[in-house]
Amino acid sequence: NIVYETNKSAVPVLQVPRCTRKRAHPSVHVRSRVVTTCSSTAMGEKIIDGGQRRPFGCPSTWSTLKCLGQTVILVSCVFNYVMTPHFECVLEGGYGTTMAVNPMAWVYSRSVSVACFMAYAVMSVKYRGGVAEYRARIALHDAYSPTTDAERRAFATFNAAVASACALLILPVNGMRLFRFVEDRRPIEVIVYFGLIYSQNALTCLMETRFVLLCYVLYTKFVRINRDMETIGDQLAADRGCPSVRRSRLVAAPVRRRHANRRGHYWVRDDGDMYRLRATGQRLVDAIERLKIRHRLMREAVDELQYVFAVPVGFSLCNLCVMGLFDIYYQLLNMYIQQRSNRSSAYIYLWLMQYMLRFFIIVITVHAATNQASCRVFRTFRCEQRLGNQRTPRPLLAEL
Repeated sequence: NIVYETNKSAVPVLQVPRCTRKRAHPSVHVRSRVVTTCSSTAMGEKIIDGGQRRPFGCPSTWSTLKCLGQTVILVSCVFNYVMTPHFECVLEGGYGTTMAVNPMAWVYSRSVSVACFMAYAVMSVKYRGGVAEYRARIALHDAYSPTTDAERRAFATFNAAVASACALLILPVNGMRLFRFVEDRRPIEVIVYFGLIYSQNALTCLMETRFVLLCYVLYTKFVRINRDMETIGDQLAADRGCPSVRRSRLVAAPVRRRHANRRGHYWVRDDGDMYRLRATGQRLVDAIERLKIRHRLMREAVDELQYVFAVPVGFSLCNLCVMGLFDIYYQLLNMYIQQRSNRSSAYIYLWLMQYMLRFFIIVITVHAATNQASCRVFRTFRCEQRLGNQRTPRPLLAEL
């Protein structure tokens, strides 16, 4: 058994990028600006602007419009939550009293308001900083392994498919339902009530779509990392499977000497020209260090994504379950008690399809990303099936 020992003073180890945040001094009367400075000795000095993070209520025109829009959304959620009993009373045909309205009818609209309010309240505080750090990690990863054209096309296709599916299942059915209210000459309170519910549901779906797209980017990066790991494992297995190649690697450099320890195992002292992959010519230590850096950057990006979207997506998933259960309940009620028309049944089925699609897109995308993030190196580097009794060195497995 040969154990490879690396002389660390001779091997230029790639430094992991270290990111620091710089803020203006409080005494300086300027708008606060955060710049993420990322340095890497291997890739050169890089300064990535994480975006100008201004406080809530910033004076720029576009930011003012965004802040105003967030305020309107939050106020509409509070308004709909408070006025739900009154709107339900008007919907049932009564005015001035809510005693005849079942309190369970309030849960549906209030769950939508709570989910939308929590999503945009949390994102108004965490979105700018968290997404800026996320983009900085993605940019650093692209510095080590640039995004390919195939990945860009796959992302564009996935983006178009998710956005189109959600839009086709949300906008037409909600528009038809509001048009039916206008056609039936329902009170204006009912139209406003359902308009707020549908708009808040659509805004929550936009947040979910944004999260899914960012999560899909992580999925593609982890797939690329695992593919590179498998490539290194296959090349290493192929090189170690050839006795002549293995012998040439051990005796090529005259400064390398084999030494026996007390247990009878041999180790090879390396002078900086360690084992190279035959297919690429890249030093194995450099390839492993790059994979470690890339995987660490993606783990940090996952942490930033979890920091921003953990609470909003959690409330959104609970809201989807609540809306689905209530739609099923009202569908059964209409079928066996009130004998409503088939048009309302079509609405229920379309809404259930919408909830199921949104739920499974979130769950499947997150599951795929986390599955790729669980680095299965030991399965990749089990070369004894190909090489008989020869195995990959244990220090290499521990390093990976």
